[in-house]
Amino acid sequence: MRRFIDIYKNLSEGPKKVLHNMNWLFFDVVLRVWISFFVWTWLARYFWPLNFWIYNYALAFVWIFWFIANLWLDGITIKELVDKHEKKDEILGSVFFLKLIWSIIAIIIINLLSYFLFYKSQIQTLTIFIISLWFVFQTFNVINLYFQSKVEWKYNVIASWSWFLVSNILKLVIIFNWLGVVYLSAIYLIDFIIWSWVWIYIYYKYARHNIFNWSINRLIVKKMFIRWLPLALSSIANYIFLRIDQLMIWNMMTSREVWLYSVSVIISDSTLNFFWIVWPSLFPALIASKKISLDVYMRRLKMYYSLFSIIWFWLVLPIYLLSDQIILILFWDNYIESIIVLKIYIWSVIATAIMIPLHQHMINEKVISYSLYSISAWAWLSVIMNYFLIPKFWLTWAAYSTTIPAFFSLFIFLFFKKTRSIFIFWLKSFNPLILLKIIHKKI
Repeated sequence: MRRFIDIYKNLSEGPKKVLHNMNWLFFDVVLRVWISFFVWTWLARYFWPLNFWIYNYALAFVWIFWFIANLWLDGITIKELVDKHEKKDEILGSVFFLKLIWSIIAIIIINLLSYFLFYKSQIQTLTIFIISLWFVFQTFNVINLYFQSKVEWKYNVIASWSWFLVSNILKLVIIFNWLGVVYLSAIYLIDFIIWSWVWIYIYYKYARHNIFNWSINRLIVKKMFIRWLPLALSSIANYIFLRIDQLMIWNMMTSREVWLYSVSVIISDSTLNFFWIVWPSLFPALIASKKISLDVYMRRLKMYYSLFSIIWFWLVLPIYLLSDQIILILFWDNYIESIIVLKIYIWSVIATAIMIPLHQHMINEKVISYSLYSISAWAWLSVIMNYFLIPKFWLTWAAYSTTIPAFFSLFIFLFFKKTRSIFIFWLKSFNPLILLKIIHKKI
């Protein structure tokens, strides 16, 4: 312990700020995961089987189109704010404008498709409509990006907990009053309305800035839009991969199979929260370190990859080994067939642990557009495997159809000269033991 205290004292101000920031995130993520787990397992028991899957299907359907509303610009926006902080009002205003316009377009597309092509029931269509409206309010996420660029995540924690507590109290009200799935969808929308109000308040109160000072710069809008085009195609493939298995299972299996599968998805997806402890804290510092020296930049990159490898190791392995107990304790023996699905599906989390630092590295090297090829391979191979294997092998191969393409797609980067060196660097760096060597040096 004394060794780590001495190392902390010898760190420069930048890394100390990063570690302080990660403490806030760790507190935020751990408590939220546990509380969410409690509430969601209660909801699963209350709504099972069909109504809970109607809600999860609506979420999956809406999230596939999130690429339009989000624009996949968060990492690029953070980089611009770090590099050109003096233009923050123009950057934030321009990105907000882009997100707002495309959010409205996304809502229209989602609801047209839901009603005319994928109509199943009035409740499902209404649920999709209500949930899709959150796109408008998620545009205020640009304020969050400002604080990320400043490595000040304590404000994110304050904002998150403000709506998180209200959200979970309202979900408990649904359970105690035996309300329907439409009310649960309304709470999802209310979450983001509260979230946007809190962010506006924090931006004004603590950062001493006003959203009315934002301005739209046509050159920045054009630049961001051009940089978005290749990322848009990449994000289409990304969200197809993330949610298409659930949509295909809904259309190819009975309601019993779909809620068995959804339990494994919920547990696996909840682990992804822990990765957000690392990258929002370290990415701005990673951008800044490139200006200091190549040696500092490469050393921090190795630490970046190593931290992700430690996280996935300590998340995936325990869940794999304890999946029987997790399912039986949280969801009772009604979900016992979800155990084998969870044992397979949880390994897809590793692909995310690899993709996040890889993509941030590629953003910093300005070659992120090549991620289109990797994620597209991931998505389409997943669709093909689901189409042919689900009718024959059902749930087990539905999980395999998510996990196997994830690892296959990574090797796509070897075929391009500009990304080959990044991929090889990852192979050498994605090792927890490297972190032990790094902590003996001043970061």
